Amino acid sequence: MGDFECSICFLMKLLSWNIRGLGKAEKQGRIKKLLQDRHIDVAFFQETKKAVVSEITTRRLWGCRNMDYMSVDPEGTAGGLLCIWDPDVFQVSGYCCSRRYILLSGSLYNSFNCVLLNIYAPNEVNNRSIFGDNLIKLKVPFPNPWCLGGDFNEIRHMGERLISDHCPLLMKEDDRDWGPKPFRFSNAWTLHPTFPQLFVSSWTNATFSGWSGYILVQKLKHLKLTLKAWNTEVFGNISLKLKAFEEEIHALDIEAEERALQNLEKARRNVLQAESKSNKLYYS
Repeated sequence: MGDFECSICFLMKLLSWNIRGLGKAEKQGRIKKLLQDRHIDVAFFQETKKAVVSEITTRRLWGCRNMDYMSVDPEGTAGGLLCIWDPDVFQVSGYCCSRRYILLSGSLYNSFNCVLLNIYAPNEVNNRSIFGDNLIKLKVPFPNPWCLGGDFNEIRHMGERLISDHCPLLMKEDDRDWGPKPFRFSNAWTLHPTFPQLFVSSWTNATFSGWSGYILVQKLKHLKLTLKAWNTEVFGNISLKLKAFEEEIHALDIEAEERALQNLEKARRNVLQAESKSNKLYYS
């Protein structure tokens, strides 16, 4: 019976995000858009910094879909947790919470029993150790499989302190195995006038000996190298361009959390978002 349960696929999209404050309308709008665009089933938020998270506020984020939620108030202006979920996806049968976590025990689609845990760990090392020990003790009353999300306030090396960790993290389950990809192909290549001749030339000029499967693999490898060099020469490094767009957008979003953006900054962010979207569509 245990093997059977492990083989079941339960599709769920879970979002975890340290939002660093839930009070501003602009922040709430960003959250709502992300939840709707990504069709999120369960959302974990940390650092709401909001003493009372009402159903009206939560509904403003979640939209008109079916919804349950649970929140923990901050200590002064620090902390605060919020969980929102679709009760058609996750059915809660028990819960446990403190200033540092919200634990939801239940089942996915009334079939798979599990525990969802939204965490905001202490900054201090000693307090984090005590917090971890307390979490382990919860495995006794809540023994089902755990799924943890949140802000653990942990870094692997000192350089990570220079990088903002307050970005949304999306987790989704997908059991489809598409197999290995021989190379990444961009539909935009076919629109370039030199592409057809380049493709034919690369394919016909590459000659290999052996059985047909081996020859096909070697031709694909040769084509991959040809297209990679041609793409850089003709289009430039698209992934680096997109990364630069997204980093600048993220920097402006961080600024918007601290202060109101100036008109030029808002205009710049709109341009970057449009450029990023158009490039992703064109080169997908």
